[in-house]
Amino acid sequence: MLLTLIALALAEDAREPVTIPVAEAEAEIERRAPELGSWLLEHPGVLLEVQVHTDTSGSSAYNQRASAERALALKNQLIDAGVSPSLVVARGRGESEPLTEDGLDPANRRVVLVFRPE
Repeated sequence: MLLTLIALALAEDAREPVTIPVAEAEAEIERRAPELGSWLLEHPGVLLEVQVHTDTSGSSAYNQRASAERALALKNQLIDAGVSPSLVVARGRGESEPLTEDGLDPANRRVVLVFRPE
């Protein structure tokens, strides 16, 4: 399913962000890094923004720091797979943009890949 979402986003010139449960993000990004890198090189002027969101299970400061660290780790994973560092932006969003009103809902722990103009 996630492979399909990323492939669909790339096929449609990445108009829509792709959301991945945080528990699956590392493996999913590793699997798709070469394709993401190729797509970015074929589409000059587009950056990949890796956003990481948390739930509210920790303090706000802890969640912000943890999301920023995970976003950077995922960016580095893409770089290690050959994606140019200048094409990837890491953003930790912490608990500031929940999907659901229940702050502890696991759906709030997610990675969002956003393709945006430079």
